[in-house]
Amino acid sequence: IDLAQVITDKTFKVNGIDKTNPRLEFNKIVRIKDKSIGTGHSAFLIAEIGLNHNGNMVLAKELIDAAISAGADAVKLQSYKAKYRVAEHGKTSRYVEKVLGTEETDYEMLKKSELSKEQTAELFDYAKDRTIIFSAPFDLESADELAELGVDCYKIASFDLVNLPLIRKVASTNKPIIISTGMAYLSEVQDALMEVAKCGNPNVILMQCTSSYPCPPESMNIKAIDTMRLAFNNLPVGISDHVIGDMVSLGAVARGANIIEKHFTLDKEMEGPDHILSMLSAEFAEMKERVIIVEKSLGDGIKQPSANEVASIIRFRKTMYTKHAIKKGSVINVDDIIYTAPAYGIYSKYEDIVIGQIATEDIAENMPITWGVLGGPPGGL
Repeated sequence: IDLAQVITDKTFKVNGIDKTNPRLEFNKIVRIKDKSIGTGHSAFLIAEIGLNHNGNMVLAKELIDAAISAGADAVKLQSYKAKYRVAEHGKTSRYVEKVLGTEETDYEMLKKSELSKEQTAELFDYAKDRTIIFSAPFDLESADELAELGVDCYKIASFDLVNLPLIRKVASTNKPIIISTGMAYLSEVQDALMEVAKCGNPNVILMQCTSSYPCPPESMNIKAIDTMRLAFNNLPVGISDHVIGDMVSLGAVARGANIIEKHFTLDKEMEGPDHILSMLSAEFAEMKERVIIVEKSLGDGIKQPSANEVASIIRFRKTMYTKHAIKKGSVINVDDIIYTAPAYGIYSKYEDIVIGQIATEDIAENMPITWGVLGGPPGGL
């Protein structure tokens, strides 16, 4: 087949035959500054500040401080120009309420919480050397600004999974990328990853997500973590959790999630769209403690007694004891044996060997039958 034709022919392109497509081979462990994310490492916990600063820099800094105190591995902002995120006069979910004069539009809400490049730089400097801080750009201009600020990694929000120009822009920085997959089919996730691979960026983390705020637990589909990990060669996968509380996040960790993202606030009753589903500092800290417990409980998967079970084996397992006193020289039969604990006698699986052997000494009632008091069958072997 003529290689030039394969590369250039429109029919081949339409049929999906593209010689230039790279293989999807991403790193199984992704490093963000001093943190390693992937199998064998502790779950990476992100406090999503998002819009919860309400455009107030003092509040934003208080949120960063609280997230650090709660033990978050990273804090995340959102970087956008409101005009590129939602149409100013579009008929969004709040259009009717706005017409009735009862609620602000999505544009007005987003505009109020929009951070300038200078404000973002100030927050980055504020958190510098204390925690990892990064952001999710929602447009090309914001992505360029983050690149100029030297952000350590990027987040692609679920809304932009199909925004391939933005993904190409971010991937071309060669910085780690966390991609949320809310509202997406697996094929759409693959399309996004193909763009990242074309840019030669091997550091990708996927996030199972359900774009509902707050989200009912039954809609979270934690098992999709397994699907994406298997589909894309064991790259790190986690969960962006919009369920109130930490039960779903803990379930995800038990299933092998490498990264957890939870919205973070100082007051759940504060004005704003995400406060109600967000975690307070104390709740985040408690979740971290429970995540550590879950991770420790997972073990290595090898089915064998743990070191601290040896005492329980001796204490509770049942072995052979004498049902009544046995005289020296007597032949052991099944009516001479009972099974009880502790495990100082012979296991029942050796019963066929023990039956018919001779007692080499007197054995009192309710005493363990051990190999040391048996002398083989009558007349020897």
